[in-house]
Amino acid sequence: ISGYIEHTYKEQILQAPLWANIEAVNKDRIFTMPTSFASYERFALELPLLIGYSANRLYPDLYTFGGIEKLRSFYQEFYGKDFSDVQYEYMLQGLGPNGERMD
Repeated sequence: ISGYIEHTYKEQILQAPLWANIEAVNKDRIFTMPTSFASYERFALELPLLIGYSANRLYPDLYTFGGIEKLRSFYQEFYGKDFSDVQYEYMLQGLGPNGERMD
């Protein structure tokens, strides 16, 4: 799930009877996407990050994403910006720069 209200959507899916028989719901394997200057699902500069992040979430034994160091290198190269490790963690969790949900 992606977008600025992804955490609300995830909660709704996990609680909805309509989805109760889905294995991913029962095992809490509904994933949220990272967020930064733009939601990763948008066709923005972050699109390569979305592909790598998704590959790692779906096939962790086959693909390693690179976590904070991958984000640091990307944002330094393409935006000329660096953030704290905590802020990069917030991005990976789909949270705002202060660690708050954006919905």
